[in-house]
This record gives sequence, C-alpha cells and structure tokens, in this order.
Amino acid sequence: MLEDDLGNNSVLFFPHITGDKLIYQDLDIRGAFIGLSASTKRKDMTQAVMEGVGYALKEVMENMGLKNWPQKIRINGGGTKSEIWMRILSSILNVQLEVVSGNASPCFGVCLLALQSKMDLEYAVEAPQAIFYPDKKRVHKYNEGYRKYKKIYTALKEIA
Repeated sequence: MLEDDLGNNSVLFFPHITGDKLIYQDLDIRGAFIGLSASTKRKDMTQAVMEGVGYALKEVMENMGLKNWPQKIRINGGGTKSEIWMRILSSILNVQLEVVSGNASPCFGVCLLALQSKMDLEYAVEAPQAIFYPDKKRVHKYNEGYRKYKKIYTALKEIA
C-alpha cells in the first residue's frame, strides 16, 4: 500500500461482521465490501478494512456526544505498530495520535480515566514512542469516504 493511495480507495468496508452492539444495536447486520471490481487488488481490500474500522471508530466517537472533539488521543496495542494504519486513523479521526506502549493496556487507560475524573490532574504517562498527525488533504478525502460509509447500514438493511 503506497502513501499516495491513502484516501483514494474506491472500495469501502463495513466492519460489523458479527453484528453491531454500539451504534445500530442490530445483531443481525453483517459486514460488507462495497465497490469491488475486476481491478480490485488485495491491497485495496486491506486498505478498505483499515479505513472501515477507522470510520466505525469515528462513528462511535460521534455518537458519544463529546462536547469537544479531542485534539489528541493516546493509543496503544498491536495495531499501533503499523505506521500506515496510524496515518489512516489519524486522518480519519482528524486527531493527533500518540502511540504509547510499555505497560499500557486497555485496563491502564480505564484507570487513567477514572483517576482524572476524580482528581482533576494531568497524569504523566511515558513519552509517546511515535506521534502521527492528520494529513489535511486526506482529512478531506476521508470525510467524503465517511459520508458514503454512513449510508451503508441503511443500504444493507434494505436488502437483508
């Protein structure tokens, strides 16, 4: 997958392959690839999966009713080792992603949130191993892709 390809994919992926419990509350909905053609390559589908998961995360964040969209997000886990995935996610969410590792885990993140909600303090965590910034050109392209992504659920329900 080339850097120039990011945001320029005609294939969309709807990642709810085991139903959806968050946004649509529809356990019967299934995932889908949209826009496949005879010229679709494996890299197009791989990119579509990363973008589709990014769109799903954006949809969850939008539905959280955040008062302000975050300027940066600290993130960790196996997927953070992929620079391409982090570049895609940063541009889809239009946020700075700070990759942390070490002892950080989902439980650690939950503990930090609980601590901050009770103590109103800035908790110092290890310095990020990598920082990814949204690419403004891709942000625009991904906003267009997200607009299309948002129509997939209704279309799939129509034919299910």
